[in-house]
Amino acid sequence: MKKIILLCIVTLMALSAFAQSPRLMSMGHVHGYIADDSDIFMYPATIHKYNNTAYAYLGDLAGDEDNYNFGINYGMHDLVIGAYFNKPLPEFLDAINLNIALPNLKLEKQFEMFVGFSESMAINFNLAMDSYAKAVADPDNEDTQSFMMFGLGFGYSTDMMDLGLHFEMPLLSTEVFAADGSSVEKTENKMGFDLGGRMTFAQMGDVDLVGLANFDFDTSTYDDGDDGDDTIDSNMGFDLGIAGVINADEKNKVVLGVTPFGMAIATNDDGTDVDIETMIVLPAFNVGLESMITKWLVVRAGAEQAYSMFTIVDETGATEATITQWDSNFMYTMGLGVMWKNFTMDFVLNEDFLHNGPNVVTGADTADLAAELMIKYKF
Repeated sequence: MKKIILLCIVTLMALSAFAQSPRLMSMGHVHGYIADDSDIFMYPATIHKYNNTAYAYLGDLAGDEDNYNFGINYGMHDLVIGAYFNKPLPEFLDAINLNIALPNLKLEKQFEMFVGFSESMAINFNLAMDSYAKAVADPDNEDTQSFMMFGLGFGYSTDMMDLGLHFEMPLLSTEVFAADGSSVEKTENKMGFDLGGRMTFAQMGDVDLVGLANFDFDTSTYDDGDDGDDTIDSNMGFDLGIAGVINADEKNKVVLGVTPFGMAIATNDDGTDVDIETMIVLPAFNVGLESMITKWLVVRAGAEQAYSMFTIVDETGATEATITQWDSNFMYTMGLGVMWKNFTMDFVLNEDFLHNGPNVVTGADTADLAAELMIKYKF
């Protein structure tokens, strides 16, 4: 049975749009509940809040050397331009979510551009492409692999509300020639769509009540080059969240969030075998703390507890098999923010380092102090 989506035992609101924010990660994954520079990837019009800023995300410091990207926002009156390089692709393009095999291509990164206008609106474009060609015996032919993705987004924001809409269309194909000159061409056409909204619907003294709603959908059609049925995949997710954001004073912030309901459904139909996977979050809780200790140091900590139910249905002909499982998952995070003049460094402390200490003291084979790092410069 083919796995269609990677079912994670975490809150569904930790969308890939917010993933690269060490600040939010170190506060117990309170993604979307509080304003953050990473908002622009879900709510493009928030770029008006973060103009004249440059970013360097250095990714997993102990892992993938290519897990980094750079961006800059530049404002001119009511117009703000943002450009981001080497950004990760949407999760529905992960290898586990593809039917087609493109071993010679690197489907990982994209370029993304934002244009903010009229103080409350913005559009964004994203583009990724790669190709490969290998000569065969017949000089008129080549084995080929190709990938192209174009995306478009729109955002609208006010002081109390943010909306974001995104659409992506990737096209993937291969063609392989045999010795007799015949060829097999395989294609996979995908489409992704997501819609998100955030609203501060009540302010009571030092407490803001914030609501979130997110919906995403993607589908693909895979033709393996034979005369059989195409394989059709689809993935859909929806979640609701609410949080109380306590602004105790200018230096201290507490976030208490709950996802009362979240759901993800994935299907795979190859004409003979139908697989359906479902994850339901009932519920998930997040708590985050941010405290400025000195004028140059901010300490952050948080935790997340999620309760999930997984159901997998495998239909082959007249036979149906169902697996149901309940899971509970807990995680905690800690991080620091260091400020010097116009620079800010936000990083997530490595859990392994916190448990085992530095190698020079304990002799343990521990990872680096920081798991992820973001450097920001305000100009």
